[in-house]
Amino acid sequence: MGVAVAAAIGYSSSANCTAGIVQPDADRCDKVKFEEHFSDSTLRLDYIMSGNSDLTRVSLRRKLKTAGWAGRRTNLNRVPYIGNGQITLTDVQTGDTIFRNAFSTLYHEWLTTPEAHKTEHAYENTYIVPLPLRDTQNTASSAGPAG
Repeated sequence: MGVAVAAAIGYSSSANCTAGIVQPDADRCDKVKFEEHFSDSTLRLDYIMSGNSDLTRVSLRRKLKTAGWAGRRTNLNRVPYIGNGQITLTDVQTGDTIFRNAFSTLYHEWLTTPEAHKTEHAYENTYIVPLPLRDTQNTASSAGPAG
């Protein structure tokens, strides 16, 4: 199992803030079978989001495997709620999206403050995903600040 990381998704504060949020085709959502793509383990992904109101950088800090997966096992490629960004796992071999989850971060909240126009900050964010059986590309995408 390998996990390639596509991070560094930046945006301009003048960009369309919903551009990075993607919903999958509803007909394909129930076709991703947990046992075909994942082991009963958790992959913890620690990211650093840094930047200011004009530019965001996302970088992977650490990956950790732990026993057991307590998350959802159905609708794996459907986002259960809309947030400021998404974590997406794509099967490298087939190109299929096999897992997607949304997030909202303290970093995104900070971007709406006057301080974000004057200085840069960095915040750590942790996401958990089921451990893939095959190589995947992991993408952390940001839709921009909520304000």
